[in-house]
This record gives sequence, C-alpha cells and structure tokens, in this order.
Amino acid sequence: MKSYDIVVCFGTWELLEVLTAARLARKPCVLDLHETFSGTGGNKILNLLSRFLSGVIATSAGAANPIHSTVKRCVVPRPVSLTRFLPEPHQVRAQNSLAIVGQVVPHKRVLKLLEAVDAVEDFTLSVSIVGISPLGFRSSYEQVVSRHAEKSRHQIVLVDKTDNVAEHLKNAYVVVNVSEHEAFGRTVIEGLAAGCFPIVSSGTGTEEIVVRAGVGWVVSDAGGSLSEAIRRYFILPELTKSEMSVEATQSAQKYASDLIAGEYLSALKKMGVFGAA
Repeated sequence: MKSYDIVVCFGTWELLEVLTAARLARKPCVLDLHETFSGTGGNKILNLLSRFLSGVIATSAGAANPIHSTVKRCVVPRPVSLTRFLPEPHQVRAQNSLAIVGQVVPHKRVLKLLEAVDAVEDFTLSVSIVGISPLGFRSSYEQVVSRHAEKSRHQIVLVDKTDNVAEHLKNAYVVVNVSEHEAFGRTVIEGLAAGCFPIVSSGTGTEEIVVRAGVGWVVSDAGGSLSEAIRRYFILPELTKSEMSVEATQSAQKYASDLIAGEYLSALKKMGVFGAA
C-alpha cells in the first residue's frame, strides 16, 4: 500500500482488515459503500469503524445513514452497462406488462407486489418475476410467492435466476422495485435503459434513482398506493406510454460509465485525499 496515494475499500466485510493495513501504511482510507443492513448490529459496527475513515463514497444518501456524522461523504451512483438493455426500433411489449428483477427474498417485498397486483381489477396484468430459485431449491418465502402466483387471476410468470434479464425488461412496460431497503437498485436503471417506467418505494436508493433520472413514480408503501400507481399507469394513452418509454431510455444515460467515473474522481478530490479539489 505504501506506493499508493489512497486506499479504497469496496466491501464492508473487509473494512476492518483494509482499514488496519491502511493506517499501518499511513495512507488515507475511503470506503465505497454500496450495501445496506436490515439489522441494527451491522449499522452500529459500521458507524464505529467509519470514524477512522478519511471519507465514504456511497451509492445513495440512504446507504450512508449509518456513517458517523463527522466523516466526509459523497453520493456517487454505480455505473451501469446500458447497451444490451436498449430497446429495438419499434420494440413490442407485452400488454399491461410489468417486471420485478432480483432476489425473491422478504425485504424485496415480492409478495406485497403480488398482493398489490391482485387489487387491480380493471384489467389483466402480465407480471414477470425474474430471479427466483429453480424448483427444488426454493426457500420457504419463494414457495409462498410461487403458490400466490399460481392462484392469481393475473398472468404471473416466475423466471429462474438468469444473466439475461434484458429480454424480460424489454418486454415490459413497467419495472417495479419496492424493497424495504436498497443501497442502489441497478435493475431499475437497466429497466430505464430498456424503456421501462419505474415504480419504486420511498426512502430507498431506488427513489434517488427516480429523482436523478426524472422519470418514474415513488410510492409510500407496497400496498394500496402501489396498486393505484400500477392502475394509473396502464390507463394512460398508448402515445403517452410510448413517449415515457423514450424518455426513460434517454434518462438512463445519466448512469453511463464515463460520466460516473468523472463523478467518482470529483468525490475523491472533494475529500482532499486525491489531488486538488
């Protein structure tokens, strides 16, 4: 480490080890914070260790909440590779379709989404849940989600974990993320790139994505307000939805790699640990 100007740690689990090595080498240490903790224990430990950092670069303001108040912090979102998510010319999407992509675990509130979908009675929705474990390997929560999907009057498709989520996003009008906590929300940006309109929960990193992009709606809960947002979107005129799709794809460029790299370098400079501000 002695030959470097700064040490950047990219994992909270390695923070104690990296921080110790940086202090022994007398080098400033910055934490790249891109995860959240559901319990209080992890947040307390992070708060304690953060006092010895030179700064924190977080993917969202919410992710940085556990950091001690005396520590310098900057918010820089993650860069996202957009090309493979871009829609085809005259992209055809499934009627009344929405997608949720990621782990099917309790804090993602997938079951709440299905309950909100069931409350929509005006029309039939086509819902893709992308990222569930294969049959025989599903958790108890995933099994509950699966049974609920089977009983729904809407068309619910469960898609096993896959590296090719682009085709599912390009087939949908709406991407939904109503996690209880989310440090960032890469799949929301991938959805934007694919031309999806995002509906996300408040108080998370996904809300900050919607604010930065200038496209999407934020709901206060995963219940009635989510149902109403879904219904409100799908009764919009087709021309309006088409225009919103184009706007979504354009807004995703705010997360292009070269742009985010520049913001990251500026953050390090503002902290006074890498060149002049």
